[in-house]
Amino acid sequence: MTEDFRSLRENVADLSARLGKLDSKLTDISSAIRTLSAPPPAPQAPATSGTPTAQGPPPGVSAESLYQNAFRDYSSGKDELAMDEFNQYLKYFAGTENGPLAEYYIGAIYDRAKLYDDAAQAFDAVLERFSENPKSADAFYMKGVDLMKAGHRTDASAVFKDFLKRYPYSDLAAKAQGHLRELGLSVPARSSNTRKKN
Repeated sequence: MTEDFRSLRENVADLSARLGKLDSKLTDISSAIRTLSAPPPAPQAPATSGTPTAQGPPPGVSAESLYQNAFRDYSSGKDELAMDEFNQYLKYFAGTENGPLAEYYIGAIYDRAKLYDDAAQAFDAVLERFSENPKSADAFYMKGVDLMKAGHRTDASAVFKDFLKRYPYSDLAAKAQGHLRELGLSVPARSSNTRKKN
């Protein structure tokens, strides 16, 4: 009788192990069925020829609202959020009138963060990527300022000299001359009787 109980116990243990394996297999099958029955992801929109990105702005995002939000966040000191919004603006709406302004404020955010080399590159992008615009003179001047802050004295002096040739009657011309003096360079006086506004 003891032998029969031992045999019965072994059979029950064996049955229990088999049931555990079956339960595990059923769980795997159920998981596979759920995966197969899930809808496939939506296909990507086909790329249009000649454009670098295939996607437009997210639904409900307009150039005006995105720029206004970015500028508001910049003005209230939320630089990380503003940087993201200005970059999104340039991604989707770089060709609009506020494109150069968005690039300029990216430079200003880098300047505030004391990332002077990045700031100089962003201000340079205002000049390189966009034709003459309302922020061209400011970007040109700030490029020189940030190069100077980053310790690139020779490059900064070249930028300030070019700035004075290009914008001799800008409100920032006197400051550019002051920076050239700080850098140890002589600056010709500007004639005040032929003052014009750019």
